[in-house]
Amino acid sequence: MHEHLYEEKYLPLLAKAEELGCAVYVHPQASDDADMKDMGYVYSSPGLGFGLDAMKTSLRLILNGTFDKFPKLRMILGHCGEYFPFIIDRVDNRFAWIKDDEVKMKHTVAYYFKNKNVVMTTSGIMSKITFECTKQAFGIDSIIFASDYPYECLSNMMKFVKTLDLTEEEKEKLFHLNAEKYILS
Repeated sequence: MHEHLYEEKYLPLLAKAEELGCAVYVHPQASDDADMKDMGYVYSSPGLGFGLDAMKTSLRLILNGTFDKFPKLRMILGHCGEYFPFIIDRVDNRFAWIKDDEVKMKHTVAYYFKNKNVVMTTSGIMSKITFECTKQAFGIDSIIFASDYPYECLSNMMKFVKTLDLTEEEKEKLFHLNAEKYILS
């Protein structure tokens, strides 16, 4: 049985993280969805399931008003923000178009990304298209370098980042300034 960070019993943990200025890294786990498990480990876990798990957990935290209760709380997502850079506009459009009384958030989903309640790492993503989409959707100020070690090779991740068209200022933000601002502050 999986437990989820958005459950009420974890509110004290999130409150303490906000009080201490600690970021909460939402890392995926194998999907507990029976349909996902039926397709095997790679599909249900690193191939697709991990990203879906982290996205569902983080979206539930946003939708239930967690960042309105804890406005200084910071959440970090890996893998260039999971699937958010690609669908954030669609998600916000649907919530604007279709009212849902179960949704407790006071702002759009994108607001919590723009407000830097949610930032992301590069972990495990070595695709220029994915990186550029994430950068365009949320800005270089929201991205922190990570390799996803031991699941990805650090030297390969470093080689990949060197191929990106980034200014020196952007590289400084990616490699350490954003981490210092969001994780170490």
